[in-house]
Amino acid sequence: MYHLLSSQTPLIDARKLIETKMELFKICEKDTKTKTYSKEGLARAAKLDPEEQKRADTNSWVLEMVDVLMQKVDEHEAEVDQLR
Repeated sequence: MYHLLSSQTPLIDARKLIETKMELFKICEKDTKTKTYSKEGLARAAKLDPEEQKRADTNSWVLEMVDVLMQKVDEHEAEVDQLR
């Protein structure tokens, strides 16, 4: 009896994994089939997921720092021109 159970355990584990992956695919498929300008598509576009929000925040911060650095470069170039 134990031999029968031990041989089925990998099958059960594989089945659970397949079912989990199928659920993930179902969600992905629904997302890709959602029309961009449908009510659901527009509502989803209005809210960012946490990962996209982090990316947007980081991008915004980087752009802000680039602006600050460009201002400092301009200030130092003006100072160099005055010293010449």
